[in-house]
Amino acid sequence: MGWTLTRDLDTFLSDAGPFMHADPAVHTVPLTVTATMRALEPGDREDVLFARWTRGGRVEGVALWTPPRPPLLGCPPDAAGELAGVLPGPVRGVHAAPEAAEAFTDAWRP
Repeated sequence: MGWTLTRDLDTFLSDAGPFMHADPAVHTVPLTVTATMRALEPGDREDVLFARWTRGGRVEGVALWTPPRPPLLGCPPDAAGELAGVLPGPVRGVHAAPEAAEAFTDAWRP
């Protein structure tokens, strides 16, 4: 169980795409953002971070960080808290369901 971070869009979509497509209403924003990125010229994505969270060998959460915007989380609260410990650099906010946002901010606080 844990987070896998990548800057590679194709790897992220290969691993986490089926999870997001299984509930497109919940994952509308990351699906739209990744589809837009795929449609555009590849360009420089060094600042974009994609993440998937697995439990029992299955993807059960995703995150997408496109600075300067806050990270966007689609994961359970326990995963959100764990993500706070593995994201590089300062985070100035988070977009998530209330329970996940609270778990993230609780874990982020020094």
